[in-house]
Amino acid sequence: TLLEQVDHWQSFLALVNMIMFCTGIPGHYPVNETTSSLTLTFWYTLQDEIMSFESDKQAVYLQVYRPVYFQLVDVLLHKAQFPSDQEYASWSSDEKEQFRIYRVDISDTLMYVYEMLGAELLSNLYDKLGRLLTNTEQPTSWQAVCAIFEKSVKTLLHDFAPMVSQLSEMLGQMYSTIPQASALDLTRQVYNQLVGKRHKILVT
Repeated sequence: TLLEQVDHWQSFLALVNMIMFCTGIPGHYPVNETTSSLTLTFWYTLQDEIMSFESDKQAVYLQVYRPVYFQLVDVLLHKAQFPSDQEYASWSSDEKEQFRIYRVDISDTLMYVYEMLGAELLSNLYDKLGRLLTNTEQPTSWQAVCAIFEKSVKTLLHDFAPMVSQLSEMLGQMYSTIPQASALDLTRQVYNQLVGKRHKILVT
């Protein structure tokens, strides 16, 4: 496989960095750019390649690529943020729908990353959210908070039981940090997701 071709190792890392740049290309999809969505499949493929190795070799590649995937998480969370209310209102209905689908694709990608990073990803997401909520030096962007919280919830649904208390605590902080309407809407979304997940657990 390409990962095993040592002679091309540096070239492959350069390719990975180039694709990372394309994933995080500045601007909001699909209004300012339309290319970042094309790169998401690459991260699935690379992860599948890594996880296909036997345990010893897999451990080596995980050590190399773990920082890359944490960087990817940062990039995806940034790309998932909504624009300002004024800018979003200027978008066409088609652009809003494309952005919605794009954010679903980002959620799916993060779920995939979770399979590789596991608890480290959950800790990383909560650290980011905690820093945003407690940052007293700069006004907190509620778009950033919502992006991280929403992606955290969808990722944490993988491990439903242990997360309830943490979610409750985070919601309490969010009420004093972002607009009340946004917090209430997030509460509704989280509740619906949790109820749905619990129902599935009980049924199975």
